Amino acid sequence: MAKQRNKKAEKARKAQQLAKNRNKNKNKAEGEMPALKDDDAMYIIPGSQTTIAQLGVPETKSPPKLYFKSRMFPGQVANTWEPYKVLERVVTKPVQHGEPKAEDDAVMGGTTEAESLETEYYEDLETDEGAVWPIVEGRIVNWSCFFALLTHVYNTLSPTLKAGIVMVTEPAWTHGYREKICQFIFEKFKPPGLYLLDAASAAACAFQIGEEAEGAARCCVVDVGYDKCDVTAWNQSEIVHVGRLISIPNCGGNTMTKNLLRLLGPKGFTYDMCEQLKRSNICEILPPITPLPTEVKVMSDKNPAATASTGVNAPPSKPVDSQSGLPRGPGLGTETGEDKVEDSEGVLDVASIVASGKASEILAKKEKEKAEKAAKKSKAGAANDAKQIKLANSQKPKATFHYTEPRAFQGVNGIGQSTNGEAGPSTALAGGEGVQVEEPHRTESISAILRKEVEVGIERFQADGEDHDMLYSIAACIHLCIQQAPPEVRSGMWDNIVIVGNGSKVRGFKESLLALLNNKYLISTQSGTIFTSELPSDFSTPIPTGANTPNPHGPNVNNLGHHAPGVNPLLVAATHASNPSLAPPGQQQYQQFGMARSSHTRYNQTPTSIKLTPPHDYLPEWKEHGFEEGAYYGVIMHAHGVFTWDQAGGEKAYMSRVNYNEEGPSAIHRFFY
Repeated sequence: MAKQRNKKAEKARKAQQLAKNRNKNKNKAEGEMPALKDDDAMYIIPGSQTTIAQLGVPETKSPPKLYFKSRMFPGQVANTWEPYKVLERVVTKPVQHGEPKAEDDAVMGGTTEAESLETEYYEDLETDEGAVWPIVEGRIVNWSCFFALLTHVYNTLSPTLKAGIVMVTEPAWTHGYREKICQFIFEKFKPPGLYLLDAASAAACAFQIGEEAEGAARCCVVDVGYDKCDVTAWNQSEIVHVGRLISIPNCGGNTMTKNLLRLLGPKGFTYDMCEQLKRSNICEILPPITPLPTEVKVMSDKNPAATASTGVNAPPSKPVDSQSGLPRGPGLGTETGEDKVEDSEGVLDVASIVASGKASEILAKKEKEKAEKAAKKSKAGAANDAKQIKLANSQKPKATFHYTEPRAFQGVNGIGQSTNGEAGPSTALAGGEGVQVEEPHRTESISAILRKEVEVGIERFQADGEDHDMLYSIAACIHLCIQQAPPEVRSGMWDNIVIVGNGSKVRGFKESLLALLNNKYLISTQSGTIFTSELPSDFSTPIPTGANTPNPHGPNVNNLGHHAPGVNPLLVAATHASNPSLAPPGQQQYQQFGMARSSHTRYNQTPTSIKLTPPHDYLPEWKEHGFEEGAYYGVIMHAHGVFTWDQAGGEKAYMSRVNYNEEGPSAIHRFFY
């Protein structure tokens, strides 16, 4: 019996081992990814101007540190792309006996060696001249360039073979866009898994919508980009596609720069100066109801009667009674001239001082009085200066703007001429003995950054347009998007408006947009109009006189209660219509009868409150960086669960290589969030 039991146990162990091996081989064949580690995932967030990339999840969830410009340059060979512009320059190199001379070779006897001209290629890391930008207004306009950009990012990060790829997609990307990207990534990079996440979902995950309260699982995401704006309603971890507004034109950061250039261009401002002004602290967007500051005219403290008599400081249009054209006097700049009248305050009676025998005491007292008066004047001047400094930026009609301007200076070549065409020194005296020493050959350019300042007026408050056209457009789109959502979720969306995107970094943008929404769309609970839609649908629209106040026509009409004197029957009907239990006993049956004939809901009157969702206050690094790039934080938080979560049926939350081989690129839509 014991031997039989041992044989059965041995067979069970062998069967279990075979099952483990089969599962292991199956997982290996499917390219299953193990639990996500810090170096297992690669995140790509493409944008119109900048692409954010990250390899692995940092422990501190710090802001992104690796940025790529979303542009490529045409290569020397057709249909090829380069990440930087390749330039060529001609350099001169000394040769000796037909071979290039080493740098440490000395010139013997002052003989001149022959020189050869060679073409050298180098990469300019700063210029954007001739660049191709594949993403315009959130749409991919050049697929070859876009794929070259992804390849450049992938090669720079150099992920391992077991690294999955997570990419944030723009709202304007269609099903065809996602299928092309899926096919390229699996065919080119061959990752074990791919996951695509919508930019609005990433922003909602960054602000953790729905995790703090049960009724907060909905929001409205406003993504202000470079040259467009997207408005998306988000409800219960899903995007509300009905009413979604995509790629709203003239509502991005570039539009603000163009508005500043249109206003300040006649004053000598360039596009780069306006871009720096937009990013500075003195550029601010004020709410539409806020008046612009004006200059305060300082009134003259001179005696108007003396001015009239002497003619000094008279306006140019006022005639003067003088043949010489000068005003009458006395005074400085008049025909009579300035009287030499001494100030009696500083005149001392020397004779009386000497006679009193206290000359030193009197002189000391006078000096003390002068010092006290001077101190009072200096304190008053300092107080006035401090008062001017403490003024808020929105109250200053003018402010000083500091900007930088790059300047390039060419080096000096070996024949005494600078590369920009000007003459340059090729020899120098050493030790004062008249010995000539050759300067080293310099062919590279020397760049310098000049810091300048200029005064800017009230134009710095009009980045969103002189009539706030940009703010009004975004506010109207937010209202339209939320109104297309189901009525029962609109209130939660108005209370959770998420504003992201680098275009919203301009000072005062979020506060001004919130003020405009409250001023234009907020419905006050103190207003009598809020009760209009709370009436059942079979009631006629009431008028102020109360002549058409609805009268009951249901059963038990004679048992209806009467309202107390002074109570508005419209107010009672509106408040009791949504809750029949609050009605008087005689009216409850009629309320129920009336409600049965109407499809009334209490969610139609929105918004009664409008709020912006605040960012997290427990991330110190994000406080300094700003939460405008919150989509990055949302994607790294969301993707951690994607690669480690299994569905009940065994299918992963991400698209594996097996799914791609069996179903093709069209399977990516099942793994899109």
